[in-house]
Amino acid sequence: RLGPVALHWPPPPDGKPEPGAVWARGSWDGWARDLAMDPAPGGGFRLLLVLPPGRYEMKFIVDGIWMSSDDIEKTDCPNKNNIVFASEMALAPYSPPALKGGGSDEEDGSTVASSAVLSLAN
Repeated sequence: RLGPVALHWPPPPDGKPEPGAVWARGSWDGWARDLAMDPAPGGGFRLLLVLPPGRYEMKFIVDGIWMSSDDIEKTDCPNKNNIVFASEMALAPYSPPALKGGGSDEEDGSTVASSAVLSLAN
């Protein structure tokens, strides 16, 4: 089984510019590669990973600078890595029913959701 891990880098404080790029790197693959995060609606960046259950350490790379988020639990080590957890929860798409006249192709008015998910399972 695999579980979702939603990563989010928050938008900057008012008046500060958004970073040009935010990446995530972590123990899920032995710190081997940077994973690009997508701009999030309303600001910030996001990435959804699908990982085997467990505890993972990670860092964000914001415009080339390694950083940890104050919004996510951190290790006690000097590096202050963030800690994320993947559970055995099943992941399934959900889409609320379309509003009347929403142009749905489904007879019951529902829509089909799709999302990009990065699976790092072996």
